[in-house]
Amino acid sequence: MQAADDVRPVAGVVGGAVARPPSGEMQSVEGSRTLLRGLLTKYSSTKAMPSSAKVVVLDTELSVRHAFWAIYDNGLNCAIAWDAKRRAYVGMLTYTDFMEVLRFLYRKAQADGVGAHGAGAVTAAIAAGLDEHQVKSWQTMRGGQARPDGLISVRPDATLMDCVHLLQSQQVHRIPVIDPANNAVLCTVTYWRMLRYLTRKMKKNRIFDGLLSCTIAQLGLASRKPLVTVLTDATVIAVLDLLSEHRISSIPVVDEEGKLVNMYARTDVQYMALTQSYNMDMPVTEALQHKVVPV
Repeated sequence: MQAADDVRPVAGVVGGAVARPPSGEMQSVEGSRTLLRGLLTKYSSTKAMPSSAKVVVLDTELSVRHAFWAIYDNGLNCAIAWDAKRRAYVGMLTYTDFMEVLRFLYRKAQADGVGAHGAGAVTAAIAAGLDEHQVKSWQTMRGGQARPDGLISVRPDATLMDCVHLLQSQQVHRIPVIDPANNAVLCTVTYWRMLRYLTRKMKKNRIFDGLLSCTIAQLGLASRKPLVTVLTDATVIAVLDLLSEHRISSIPVVDEEGKLVNMYARTDVQYMALTQSYNMDMPVTEALQHKVVPV
């Protein structure tokens, strides 16, 4: 397990102070924000739909291992869970779920005394658990915390602002758009897709120049919380625990001098599925060697 000094707080903003734009620029920024809210209210969720995309729907009877293989094989970050008995969409499976499954199976193996037989025995127990557990096992419970019943979704006529409110209130990162006429999943709306669409709109209008020219710190978007980091020898399970406990999407990996060496994100657990290597006690830097970087 990771020692306490493996987690190093680093100030998110130098000196704790956030620089603000001059008063004239601030008025421009506030005006841009008002217009931005107008765009979110004006356009429907389907505007964030890519011209070409895939949506994967998985039966809840499928094993967890095969489910995540399907997500990885299709180059996606999530899949919709379908309950054939209820004839309904019941949730969404993401790499966060896979991360929580791995944490659960690792803790269970340790509690059952499997760890006494070595890391190989723990890895084998995790692999067996991924085959034994089905997707439906993780639709009502994840990491010991109850999940909302059913799939959180929006209709095609919902505005982008509706999506933003739902993403924030439900503390989720993506929402499927479902057509009630035929129960078809049209796409999934994410912060990234909305940002890409809005950025294209803003670049066409010079009135947003003031907003786009501001730094992250000037807009007050820089995190003021201590930055959670891990050392290069931190174990994978220690990193996954921190991602879950702090509800963050990635963690910087630093050396003894505090210099950035790499980043470990929640989505990086997909490479465990790819290599079928579930050694949770390996150093995070070793695990990141399996990461495939797009060319």
